[in-house]
Amino acid sequence: MFEAYLDIETTGLSSFYNYITVIGIYLVNGRRTKVVQLVDKEVTRQNLLANMEDVHTIYTYNGKRFDLPFIKLLPRCRPQRTLRAPRPDVRLLALQPPGRLQSGGAAAGHSPQT
Repeated sequence: MFEAYLDIETTGLSSFYNYITVIGIYLVNGRRTKVVQLVDKEVTRQNLLANMEDVHTIYTYNGKRFDLPFIKLLPRCRPQRTLRAPRPDVRLLALQPPGRLQSGGAAAGHSPQT
């Protein structure tokens, strides 16, 4: 029987709007260890359960409030990857001198690099 240290990476903080991109599992059984990384299309309920088959204890950091809500929603379809218009970073805008921004976010007198 193994102990599992589980961590996930996501596209954001909301389990409603975002999805898991990586599941990392570190399995320990005495001196035997194994590292499992499920990435992109490998992130499925079936793959996760197959890798946790012999696990009796799971350790996470903030798993109850973050990891597990995402994992419970694994059967849902991930959204198609679409390009969204970038949102302005308010921290960067606050650093610009007044009048230096044009519509579209480019600094006056500078054209965006393409």
